[in-house]
Amino acid sequence: MQATSQNQTAVVHVYLAKIPTAENCPLPTEPIFPPKRQAEIVACASEKARREKYFAWRLLLSAIEQSLGVDPRQLQFTKSENGKWLCDGTYFSISHSDNLTCVALFPHPVGVDVERLRPLKMQDFALKILSEQELADYHATAENEKTAFLLRAWTRKESLFKRLDQSGFFSANPKTLQGFVEERTLDLGGEQFALAVAADIPFELQINRYTF
Repeated sequence: MQATSQNQTAVVHVYLAKIPTAENCPLPTEPIFPPKRQAEIVACASEKARREKYFAWRLLLSAIEQSLGVDPRQLQFTKSENGKWLCDGTYFSISHSDNLTCVALFPHPVGVDVERLRPLKMQDFALKILSEQELADYHATAENEKTAFLLRAWTRKESLFKRLDQSGFFSANPKTLQGFVEERTLDLGGEQFALAVAADIPFELQINRYTF
């Protein structure tokens, strides 16, 4: 992925894929690259977590191959002291929610988050994640729109945080709103998802569907 010139708008490539069910697709035995990521997947306590991590990483490797035109096995993947995965060929971010996983690729630090729109214990969640101003906006929102408001706020904050290499996330801190964000509401097979992508510079969003 080439750096963007001053006369071009930077593009974040986002790949979306449904995670296959265990009934339709048993978890493959072929190990994931790199071995350290494979060890993390194997160490997961639940089958659900193993499937999410496995297919999310498979999507990442496919996205790198399609967007960069290189074999991801030729790239070096490392993990920072704060637990963030890094790659020498691109910046990337991964997210998953229920049966959907997504990957964002960009020549600059990037963060992505996706959440299925679903019922919440709204008041507790609002107090936990919203800043004082956001909380006022939340209380002014119509009751039937409060859940979507909260989940969109959460994905926005998560995406902004995930573009960084930090150990602590304080979502109610107004500083977590700094950066450029593009948001979408996705309707996938009758299910709605909130998607947010964040970067340090302005960008356009290109969304690609992928099937395992």
